[in-house]
Amino acid sequence: RYHRKNLPLELMSYTVEDVRNTWFYEQVSQIVTQPYWYEQSEWMKNSIIRSPDYISLTLDKPTLLTYTASRLSCSHAYWVDSGLFKSYNMPGTLADYDINLLNNDDIFMMKFPYRNYNEIHGFSAKGYDAMLGTLPEYVCRACFFGGPSDKLTKFYERYNDYLSAALDEGYIGTEESIFTLVAMDNPGIVNPFLIENGDVSRCLNYMRGK
Repeated sequence: RYHRKNLPLELMSYTVEDVRNTWFYEQVSQIVTQPYWYEQSEWMKNSIIRSPDYISLTLDKPTLLTYTASRLSCSHAYWVDSGLFKSYNMPGTLADYDINLLNNDDIFMMKFPYRNYNEIHGFSAKGYDAMLGTLPEYVCRACFFGGPSDKLTKFYERYNDYLSAALDEGYIGTEESIFTLVAMDNPGIVNPFLIENGDVSRCLNYMRGK
């Protein structure tokens, strides 16, 4: 409330049971417990990524953002991960960052170059080739994304289309792997901001005019 002052503020309850009641949770659970999936890369074998709760939590971000945008009837809506600014040692609060410096006509998200891989956050390279006929040369970040509510609705629809198709074929990763699918195939909806070395602070500093 200190930072929002008289602007709308709403707190929503979201529990592990909400995660487990998502439409994709059962399919995610079936995939991430299979050796063919968690043995794709050595780092995955003992990683939190093997938890269906974790994967499904990340995958539900667009649902929560789209719901909030509709509930508040706002023209634009953005998701910001809790602790994002602290993680990158950025000063100040959201009020110190000018979101209008970003492209507000399309869905904003960040991307960084990514090559020579077996998987992207658990999503098999074979899956990208099967679904898009090519391999990504970048990965989209999902710690900060959003844009116009009408474009957000279209993004959400495409996101669910790709997520459903991927699950049916036995492919899954975190939300960033699905974001990458949508961004590559829908340039009229998504306009990613390039961060060459994956450092999110580059984008945050840009919003500070630095």
